Amino acid sequence: MTEGAVVSDGSRSWGFGWADYDNNGDLDIFGANGLWSSSPLPPETGFLYRNDGGTNYWLVLRLVGVASNRSAIGAKVWILATIRGKTFWQLREVSGGSGYCSQNDLRAHFGLGDATVVETVRVEWPSGIIQELGNVSANQFLTITEQQRGVTTAPRLALNRTEAGEVRLTLTGQPNLRYVVEASTNLAQWTKFAVRTNLTGWVEWIDPVPAKFPHRFYRAFAP
Repeated sequence: MTEGAVVSDGSRSWGFGWADYDNNGDLDIFGANGLWSSSPLPPETGFLYRNDGGTNYWLVLRLVGVASNRSAIGAKVWILATIRGKTFWQLREVSGGSGYCSQNDLRAHFGLGDATVVETVRVEWPSGIIQELGNVSANQFLTITEQQRGVTTAPRLALNRTEAGEVRLTLTGQPNLRYVVEASTNLAQWTKFAVRTNLTGWVEWIDPVPAKFPHRFYRAFAP
């Protein structure tokens, strides 16, 4: 550090997590302090360091998975921006763990320097879907919901019961798309149980569990 006060706090810290907790465009940090329950030393409170930031531009992206897990854990987020005359890519990965006893913000945070526009935002979802946005303005919190290009028609789902009591599902629809199949026992609560890629115009698979329920319903869609 070349400016400002030097942090001289001392404690027994187990982990640190980064997050923009006050939503002002810069990352803050929280230190988890304390001891094992069997320690004779007194417990300690955590440290929260708020970053008041400066004049640089920024972009924060929240990802919502559909074919992928809802938290988008495992997604890779790329941005292309020209910062101080140089154009280059930055990468953030959405992670479910950020070190020992810690978890960073699930949002992807990018510092942009003097760039007021991000030329390209590219999201590589765990499902394999790739999504791109162009000319995204800086200094905003943007939510991106998983979606693939080229979806024009809804799929059709046919069901046949096998001799073993299982259900064979056959999906027909546009090729080369990822499809999500959900199941329900009451038509009110739906659970995602399969994600499939339709390469040829149709794809099929077997659900082995319907015999456990008096009723079981299915639906499919391409996000």
